[in-house]
Amino acid sequence: MSDQQPPQPNDGAGQQPPVPPVPPQQPAAPVPPAAAPVPPPVQPYGQPYGQAAVPPSPPGGYAPAPGYGVPQAPQPQTNNNAIVAFVLAIVSWAICPIVAAIVALVFASKAKKEIDQSGGWQTGAGFVTAAKIIAWINIVFMIVAIIFYIILIAFVIGTSNNYNDLYPTYTSTFNG
Repeated sequence: MSDQQPPQPNDGAGQQPPVPPVPPQQPAAPVPPAAAPVPPPVQPYGQPYGQAAVPPSPPGGYAPAPGYGVPQAPQPQTNNNAIVAFVLAIVSWAICPIVAAIVALVFASKAKKEIDQSGGWQTGAGFVTAAKIIAWINIVFMIVAIIFYIILIAFVIGTSNNYNDLYPTYTSTFNG
């Protein structure tokens, strides 16, 4: 079969150009692998529920070797002190109101300085602002409550005539 050659077109003069025979020892050219199917474009916000986004395939149809993928740009991190300040400000409404609020303010100011010095690599300014607002509202509320309680105690003491008005004793009027 290797001795047979397909017919060659005529060059117009009635002669066919000579074709060198293919030696049987020469290996056939490698067949390129079939290209991977191209996935449909991924919509960033319209993924159906339960389906993962399909990353685009690299050139050549092969997945990159582990550890040799496209490097991801580092993302800014949320400052830990900002999160601690926010949590303490919320917790201060239930546990040790004034102490926890003051500690939250200390953490918030420390976090604000760290965020400003990071050059954009740390985030959390919203947590810092919220922690400061919540802590100051708690401190003001507690000071107003303490002042109200002191005024109430002073009013009760001032309106009483003697010790028995503060702690009345009930006696029976039944004479029998």
